[in-house]
Amino acid sequence: MSRLLTLQNRLKVRARFDRLADHQARAFETIVDHWRYPGVVNLVGPSGAGKTFLGWALAHDRDAFHCAAPELFDPTALLPGRLLIIDNVDPDDRPLRRLLAAVQ
Repeated sequence: MSRLLTLQNRLKVRARFDRLADHQARAFETIVDHWRYPGVVNLVGPSGAGKTFLGWALAHDRDAFHCAAPELFDPTALLPGRLLIIDNVDPDDRPLRRLLAAVQ
């Protein structure tokens, strides 16, 4: 396994609310306050804003399934009733639409 992937995996398992930046913590709390089942959270924003780490923290805290990109989603991996977090959505929303159709 590459050193970069090893580092990424270490960060991923340590993603928790108390390790979020202030702007991420505010986003986290807003998402949790408004998240209802069936729930899909689509994290959108510029590179480097902290979407991925926020997604990992949300997934850990809420026992949700984190999908790194819509085109990587495997519908068989999502358990019924489990919340879904989608990261890295392209402005072309066709992959996202296919993913949401598969989830429903």
